[in-house]
Amino acid sequence: MKNDYEKTINDLYTEIENSSVSCRGSKKNLASELPRDECIALLDWDGSELPITVQADLLSLNRSSVLQAGSSLSGGNSPQAPD
Repeated sequence: MKNDYEKTINDLYTEIENSSVSCRGSKKNLASELPRDECIALLDWDGSELPITVQADLLSLNRSSVLQAGSSLSGGNSPQAPD
């Protein structure tokens, strides 16, 4: 019975390792397949739980270019954090 338990634990660890390896490139692949304009369009300026800087990082966008894009969307003013 102890051997069955240990085998199950080892199998689960192996499954976790395999899942982790397959997910490592997901962030890079998503961002690299979308054009920059589409990545910027995905940003949620209002109401997101994630700050713009985190969203930019997840989409592999440069923070200054994101803030510049937000500035042009808001008529020249830098985007403000939601209240």
